[in-house]
Amino acid sequence: APTSAPAAKRARTESGLKEGEQVRVQPEASVVLQPAGHSIPVPFDGEMPGELAATVPWILSHADKDADGASIAHIMSLPCAIGSKRYPLFFFYGSVPMKHLVTSSGAPK
Repeated sequence: APTSAPAAKRARTESGLKEGEQVRVQPEASVVLQPAGHSIPVPFDGEMPGELAATVPWILSHADKDADGASIAHIMSLPCAIGSKRYPLFFFYGSVPMKHLVTSSGAPK
């Protein structure tokens, strides 16, 4: 009889956050933005200021290390509004040092 494969678990980062977990960016950290595949230029000249990034709901995609060995989080936005403009799911995609992420409830990891 075939056996079923175990359910896939989301990877947990060194900081304790899980891939796919909703997170917030602390206001002192700007987000380096990347093209998100919408055939439009990278918004905010490629860097979302921390005060603005802190108001956007994010999902942790994954983490890796930079050249110096520091943990970098790759994050994608949930649907949100900035001022009077609305943005769809994953419109913003970028990276930020892992140490500047907190859980969506606000607890640092």
